[in-house]
Amino acid sequence: MKGNNNVPISFQEIESFNVEDDRFMKVKIWICHINENLNGSYFSKEVVTEAIPSLANTPILAFIEENKDGEVDFSNHRQILVAKNGKFQIKYVGVPIGIIPETNNAQFELRLCDDNVKREFLTVEGLVWQNKWDDPIDIFNRDIIKSQSMEIHTDHEGFWGDDKLYHFTKFSFYGACALGTDILPAMKNSTIEAQVNNFMEEYTKAKFNQFSAFVANYSITNKKEGGTKLSKTEFSLTYNQLRDELRAFLKTEKKVDEWGYEYNKYWFVDADEMKVYVEDTQDSYRLVSFDYSLSGDNVIINFESKSRVKITYVPFEENTEEVDVQIASSDRLTYEVDTKEKIVKKEFNEKIEELDRLREFESTTLKKDREIAETEMFEKFSAQLSEDDIKQIKTSSESMSIEDIETQLYAMVGKKNTKFTSQKQKNKDSVRFKLPEPSNNKSTDKPYAHLFQ
Repeated sequence: MKGNNNVPISFQEIESFNVEDDRFMKVKIWICHINENLNGSYFSKEVVTEAIPSLANTPILAFIEENKDGEVDFSNHRQILVAKNGKFQIKYVGVPIGIIPETNNAQFELRLCDDNVKREFLTVEGLVWQNKWDDPIDIFNRDIIKSQSMEIHTDHEGFWGDDKLYHFTKFSFYGACALGTDILPAMKNSTIEAQVNNFMEEYTKAKFNQFSAFVANYSITNKKEGGTKLSKTEFSLTYNQLRDELRAFLKTEKKVDEWGYEYNKYWFVDADEMKVYVEDTQDSYRLVSFDYSLSGDNVIINFESKSRVKITYVPFEENTEEVDVQIASSDRLTYEVDTKEKIVKKEFNEKIEELDRLREFESTTLKKDREIAETEMFEKFSAQLSEDDIKQIKTSSESMSIEDIETQLYAMVGKKNTKFTSQKQKNKDSVRFKLPEPSNNKSTDKPYAHLFQ
């Protein structure tokens, strides 16, 4: 089986411009890669290209504090909550440590990331001030390469896609933030790299020479014939590169789990100069070993040499350098966390879809039941009310409950059946008395006597 012939090395010499001014340290920034990233967003190459002009005079930022190992280091995009004029505001407390100049050689480059995936990055060159603060320069001189996370302006545009990712359609760069050892960037293998004189060129050559020496001593043809046995300590960085190659080769053996996710059949745990130690997922994650060899730039694992191994505990010899041995596979642990996260997201999305369906069903059912109840209610009063009367109530029925509609209908029926009239009678029955006209006779003691004559 053919092995992977790529050796991931994450540094590069800047040749595009020379800064002899000792006020500045040159840096190269792998500012972002295109497509999906770890924070759930998506940048197309076209959108990133349109944003390149906004890189000019953008600050290089950092917040400095002690990391988990007690070293002075860069940290994260540090923001704090402050009270101002009786209101709480978010304040950015990172400080500028350099700048991306107008002439910055922005371009797209491919990088082989530590998950063995090639990604296309936008790279840019910048300047870190050397004589302003000691800490940033000390950190770069110590570590050379630091993780980096870009900052973008809040005035951006985009949309949520069917892939559950936020797709940026327009944005502008607002800063490049140097990160500490404890912080994971959202863009895989996004880094800011110091260019210390000719260090990187010599460093790269030295590592390739060490790798070639390692191959010469441990290839298939001369593994048993001789060569000085080299220790992990002497070849610590080369061992890290070799470990990545072994992990990549192990990933060629795949299985599919019950949820349909593909995973490694073997999970990398450790390796020495001749064997790679892995967890076997087909055998309850027991430790097994395989022989491996190097042929040129290729790593080859002999899967036919599978053998069970066990851990033994022995006292350390005096003056022996301690080496941390990882019994459990960090690859497997990371996979399990990622898989569980995917399962939770999948189940969550399914529950949301089910809830939407239930809400739609409930809405449709309630609407249908309402229509039936209204129809029956109006038919119940159709013999007592005219079509115009019923139509009058129907007009405003949407804002009323069924009970309110029934009340309105009863009120209208009662109004029609009860008639209060105030019509006056034009001809009234009466008794008329005609009084005789008084005579000219003189009045007597009996003034009404003439009525009875």
